[in-house]
Amino acid sequence: MTIGSKIRRLREQRGFKQSTVSSELRMSQANYAKIESDIIDVKTSTLMKIAAVLDIEVASIFTDTSKADISHSLRDPAKEELLNQIIRSKETELVVLRMQIENDQQRIARRNEKIHELREQLKNKEAIIAGLEQTIEALKTKLYLYTDTSPVSI
Repeated sequence: MTIGSKIRRLREQRGFKQSTVSSELRMSQANYAKIESDIIDVKTSTLMKIAAVLDIEVASIFTDTSKADISHSLRDPAKEELLNQIIRSKETELVVLRMQIENDQQRIARRNEKIHELREQLKNKEAIIAGLEQTIEALKTKLYLYTDTSPVSI
């Protein structure tokens, strides 16, 4: 079974018309019909979009129910190459995601360091405030002792 005929069978099993699928893919029905008729080669990205529209895994396009078809499809160089392209694409996505995670972790670490620094600054300022409050109270007491009048409010 060819890729195009397999896509056609999966589409029909789900009760979709060619026009519905082609519309979802934002392509003409004529071009979509060429995919199902194996007239044009299907790009990996288009296969992934078709699978999404049909709500299937891309791999299901390459698997058949009969053992003969499965063994034949595994030996099909075009299908193998397409699967290899999909694998390479997913591996690239994985590398990009890992790099994004690493960058996010580094940003979090920098922010945590900054938070720690700000907390230390806050503690220092609170200590300065406490010291100033004690100094003010001590000065008020001295002012009271040096004058014969009642304490002065500042």
